[in-house]
Amino acid sequence: MVMGCGMGGGMTEIIDDEVFARAPIDADGAEDLLRRLRTLHRLPGFLTSDQIRRAPDFAAGFSALAATAPWPVFTLEVNPRKVGENSVAAVDGLLIIER
Repeated sequence: MVMGCGMGGGMTEIIDDEVFARAPIDADGAEDLLRRLRTLHRLPGFLTSDQIRRAPDFAAGFSALAATAPWPVFTLEVNPRKVGENSVAAVDGLLIIER
């Protein structure tokens, strides 16, 4: 299973800024993914240090959830995620199950 991480929206598509890792991943692995995004380095202050600490926990939990899926081939996407000062919330999602 593979997990992708990007800043979302136009940032991901326009500048092709997405990174991938074998899943499931833990919070440290998710933080590494986040810190490998070019967007994060090009837009300092885009996310606060608190948001950068919270986003990997969400990604690791999402990765663990996806790892428990009963389907051999599927796509599970959560986009967008809103990373606030005190929480992370999935706003929309998509599940595609291949047969």
